[in-house]
Amino acid sequence: MERWWERNAGAAYSLVTGLAVASLALAMQTDAYRKWYKAAFKPWDFTQYLTYYGLFLWAPLCVPVLAAGFFPFFSRACRAGWPRPREHVWIRKGLPPITGMEAVAYALIVATALVWVGAKVRRSVDKYGWTTAGWLKIAEALGIGSIPLLTFLLIPSHATRSALTWLHMSPERAVEYHKWVGAFAFVLVAAHGAMFFPLYYIQDGWMAIRLVFFSSMTCTTHSKCIPAGLFAVGVAVFFLFFATYWQRRLNWRRFRAFHVLGAPLFYIGAVAHWQKFVWYLTPGVALHMAKVACRLHQHCFTVEASVFVREHPCSNSVRVPELPRENSQRASEIFEPGNAIVKDERVCLHLKLPRLSGHTHVGQWLGIGVASGWRLIPPEIHPATVVTSPGEQAEVCLLLRRESAMARRV
Repeated sequence: MERWWERNAGAAYSLVTGLAVASLALAMQTDAYRKWYKAAFKPWDFTQYLTYYGLFLWAPLCVPVLAAGFFPFFSRACRAGWPRPREHVWIRKGLPPITGMEAVAYALIVATALVWVGAKVRRSVDKYGWTTAGWLKIAEALGIGSIPLLTFLLIPSHATRSALTWLHMSPERAVEYHKWVGAFAFVLVAAHGAMFFPLYYIQDGWMAIRLVFFSSMTCTTHSKCIPAGLFAVGVAVFFLFFATYWQRRLNWRRFRAFHVLGAPLFYIGAVAHWQKFVWYLTPGVALHMAKVACRLHQHCFTVEASVFVREHPCSNSVRVPELPRENSQRASEIFEPGNAIVKDERVCLHLKLPRLSGHTHVGQWLGIGVASGWRLIPPEIHPATVVTSPGEQAEVCLLLRRESAMARRV
C-alpha cells in the first residue's frame, strides 16, 4: 500500500484538486450561486471585488500549485522526479498520444467552457427570446465561455516545478495543454467577435457597425469597449498564425518574438474590452511570472559544461542525380548542371551538462539559449531533446543552420 501511494500520490493529488477547481468553476454559472454572490458582496467596491476573487478564483488556482511544491519533502517518488505518465495512443492516425490524466483534464476544461456558454445562452433566451437582442447576448456568451480557458492558459506555459507537479506531467507535455487550450479559446473568441458584425448590420446597417466597432461610443456608454475587443482579436489572429506548426518549423525565432510581443497586447486589449477580466488574468500571470523570475535568477549563475561543435553528417558533400527542370521550379537554384554537389550547411552543437535531477525518462527536452550581452536579460530559449539516459550525465545535441543567429553567437 505504501509503495502504491508513493507511485500514485501525485496523480491522486492532481485529480482531486483538479476536480475541486472544475466543480467550483461549473458551479459559478448556476442560478443559486449567482444569486448568492451578488447579494453577499454588496456594494461591490474594490474591497468586495478583492475579497470575492481572492477567495473564489485566486486561492483555488494558486493554493494547489503552492501546496504541490511541498510534495518533494513528503514523497520519495516525487523527490526523485515524477515518473513518465502512461500514454494511451488513439488508433486513428494524426491524433496525439494522450494519458488518462490528460483525458480527464481536457474533458473538464471543455465541459467548463461549454457550461459557461450554455448557462449564459439559457438566461439570454429566457429573458429576450430569439430576438436580435437575444442573439447579441448569445454572441456575448461565446466570449464568456473563453474566460475560464484564458484564465488557465498561462499556467502550463513555462510552468514552474510546482505547477508541473500539480498538473502531474513533464514540461514537454504541459506545452500541449497550452497549445490546445489556447486554440479552443481562440475559436470561441473569434466566433464571439464575428457574430456581432451581422447582428449590428441587421439592426442599423453600416452606420451601426461604424459606431460600434470603430468609435469610442461603447467605451463610454457600455460596460464593454468593443473597439478594444476588436483590437484583441486582430492581435490574436496575427500572432497565432505564426504559432502554427508549419510557421514554427519555418522560423522559430519569428514565432517566439511575435508570441512574446503579441500575448501581452492581446491581454491588454481584452482587459480594456472588459475591465473585470483583470481579476481572472491575475493568477495565471502571477504563476507565469514566477517562472520568469526563476529564469532570471538562474541566469545569474553559470554551470560548468563542455561544448563542442561539429558538422552534421548531412553537411558532407554528396553527389545527387540531376533533377529535370520541368519537375522543379527551383532546380536551377539548388542544383548545378549534371551531377551536382550539394552541401547542407548544418552543424551539431553538443553540450555535456551535469546530471539533471528532473531528467527521469527518455524523450524529455530542455531549453538551450546563448547568454545575451546584458546579464539581466534572459537568453532566447530553443527546445532541445536530451539524448542520454536518465541518471547519466546529460547531453544535448542541438542542430543549427551554420548561418543562423544562434550559431553565429556560439
